[in-house]
Amino acid sequence: LDQVTDDASKDIFIAAINRINVLTKMHTRVYQSEDYSRVSSRACIMELLPELCRSCGFPAENIVPDIEDIILDVNTAIPLGLVVTELVSNAMKHAFPDGAKGIVTVALHSEDGHMRLVVRDDGAGFPPDVDIACAGSIGLQLIVALTEQLEGSIEMDRVNGTAFTITFPGGDGQNAQ
Repeated sequence: LDQVTDDASKDIFIAAINRINVLTKMHTRVYQSEDYSRVSSRACIMELLPELCRSCGFPAENIVPDIEDIILDVNTAIPLGLVVTELVSNAMKHAFPDGAKGIVTVALHSEDGHMRLVVRDDGAGFPPDVDIACAGSIGLQLIVALTEQLEGSIEMDRVNGTAFTITFPGGDGQNAQ
C-alpha cells in the first residue's frame, strides 16, 4: 500500500484487503468450531471490528458493539460478515470528514425468527441524493446483493448521522453457549 500514491486507489486496495480478511476469518472460525456448519455471531463480528479499525485508522474505542451471541450457519455467517465489513468501513471512512471523530454502533439481535443488524454512526450523514438501491459504488452494490442473498431487507435512516438496518430470517432462538 505504501507504493500507491493516490487516495482513491488506496481506498480500493484497503476495501479489497478487508473483504479478503473477512472471508479468511470467517472460514477460519468455521473450521475451528466443533460443528463446521455452526458459528457464533458475536465471536465472528468481534473479531472483525478491531481489524476494520486498524485498516481504516479509526479509534477502536469509538466502536460500540451490541452483539447478541447467535448461532449462525456458514451460509449466513459469511455474507453477514461481509455486510458488517462494508457498512462499518463505509461509516469509518465517510461519516467523519476532515478528521472529525464520532461513534459507530454495531448491533445484532434476534427476535421472532428474524435477525436485525443495525450499523449506525453519528457522523455527517449519508448524502441525500444517493439511493442505495441504485448506487454506483461497489461497496453499496455488495451490501444490496448480500442482503438479497440473506433474503433480507435494508432500510436507511439519515437522522443524526446514518443508520442502516438489515433484517433477515434466522436467529431461531439458539444462542451460543
